Amino acid sequence: MANGFYRDDTSRFQPAFSQFDDVFGHVFDLTKPLHVLKGRELGYDIHHLPKVLGTEVIFADISQLRIIPTDAGNRLIQVVDGSEIEVSQIVLELHQDELLSLSEPLLWEISIRSRINDMRTIMLVHDKRMLGVVRHQLVNLVTRNILTIQAAALLENSIAETCLPATLEYQAASSSDRSQQWLFKPAGSGKGAGIIFRQDIPEQEWQTLLSTTQLSHVLQRAVKHKTMNLVMPVEGSMTTVPWDIVGTFFMVDGYFNGFGPWRSSAEKICALSRGGSWMMGVCDRDCLPFPMHPKPMEARRPSRTVSEHSADLMVFPPKIIDAYSPSCGAAAGHVSEVHRSLEENGVALVRLNFSDPQSDYLVSLVRDGLHPKHGHGLPVDHSQKKGWLWDVKPIHGKVHSANDPLARSETMHVFPWHTDCSFEANPPRHFALHVLHADRYGGGSLSLVRTSDIVQELCEETISRLSMPEFVFAVPDEFDKGTSQTLVGALLDMSDGEPKLRFRRDIISPLTKQAELALEELDKILDECQSSSGRSLRKVMKAEDLPDGMVIVVDNAKWLHARNQVNDPDRHLRRVRWNAQPFPVAA
Repeated sequence: MANGFYRDDTSRFQPAFSQFDDVFGHVFDLTKPLHVLKGRELGYDIHHLPKVLGTEVIFADISQLRIIPTDAGNRLIQVVDGSEIEVSQIVLELHQDELLSLSEPLLWEISIRSRINDMRTIMLVHDKRMLGVVRHQLVNLVTRNILTIQAAALLENSIAETCLPATLEYQAASSSDRSQQWLFKPAGSGKGAGIIFRQDIPEQEWQTLLSTTQLSHVLQRAVKHKTMNLVMPVEGSMTTVPWDIVGTFFMVDGYFNGFGPWRSSAEKICALSRGGSWMMGVCDRDCLPFPMHPKPMEARRPSRTVSEHSADLMVFPPKIIDAYSPSCGAAAGHVSEVHRSLEENGVALVRLNFSDPQSDYLVSLVRDGLHPKHGHGLPVDHSQKKGWLWDVKPIHGKVHSANDPLARSETMHVFPWHTDCSFEANPPRHFALHVLHADRYGGGSLSLVRTSDIVQELCEETISRLSMPEFVFAVPDEFDKGTSQTLVGALLDMSDGEPKLRFRRDIISPLTKQAELALEELDKILDECQSSSGRSLRKVMKAEDLPDGMVIVVDNAKWLHARNQVNDPDRHLRRVRWNAQPFPVAA
């Protein structure tokens, strides 16, 4: 493979597909069994999987699945003849109605373990309405810098014209002249099932269908297929026949993987289930519409599951980085490791193999390491009275007052989900905690939840509303820096495609009814994350995960954090915040 993709760089004709291992080898953990969940779907190429994968492939029925709660999270097992088999990675071969018959907890456990044909594919990509949604949202996607103008134009010209019920486009299509080539297509069907061409039925029957159907569907403008002369067996002899053909190409994780099989049929609907045929093909390299040198296979990013949650390929907690003296905070190699972990995971863990009662390493890591070597901003003062370092420990006997306010980090109380300095116009992007004395009695656990996970749970309207400057932030007394005591701004920033959140519920007030409703939805999701199960979104780090001498560095925009009740009155952490960056606020 001279260029890491095509089999022969010199041949005019190229294969229409890549090798299975090239495309899917990075998707599976070959050290663990793979479960294929099947129902009434017989399956075609899925039965080839055991031959090419090189690991144990188990075909399972959904009735065999069980959820086993544990302290570390839920296990999913398959029960066969009384034996339990751990289910860690899944390929789905289920229809929509089979999935919808399952309980929500089971759906969740399946979704976070899916590797191929996951629920996004079955419930969203397969839904014909998505074509209409994408076409309808092209302008919005360009406005939000998700698509370029050129990409949007390409999609508009390439996606079949698809009209959704109750839209102006649908009304225009349904009332158009009969010469307009439209077809009725059920939203969730496949293999040509339920498709009705307008020209194939009387007009009155067509109008009755559109006005009375209760079936989720779309109207699509019919596309005339290309035809190809194929040699087919007809009445015992081989005959050349002009059949319609429909081609495919493969995309996996956003990368083009060559052309796939061609379906062919004598009918207008090309489907194997309706008596059609298929063939593999080759393509003339001069006709390839894609770049001739796509990204090499070995350079591709790891595949993602349907959820970016507990079963994704990001390891949590990340690999621990060792430091053997305070000077490591300025050492290029060590600092690069910390920076890399922050970039990849939003979290870095450093184990100090030396005594550091003054937290000199924290200061050096930021001031002498991340600041000059990776462009991070310098540490920020905590308040008018506190500088770069802040002691997170209970202050016994101190009473909260206006002149001497008590921060929640100076108590033993629960601290719900929040980001640090959410009330500032330029909140610090990062913070670090140095564990000087861990809680000896099982309290003070640090919980983390990713902003991207939270955003995935929110509806589009809520995401849009949280991104508007319709919220008032009150500055807590203990963090007063002598400036304004309130700030008006947005909670969510989606400007560069990477969601960033600032949040501390007790100091936020919505300015509009819509903002209030959006905040209520966010509260609900965060309440679920704070529950005992945490719906697999929450990462919990106890004293054994963060013992004395451990440092945890956190991206303050990518993660929210919380703390449960502190049980040890001597628990002591030291904090530094840095890299202040603007957050969208009202003018």
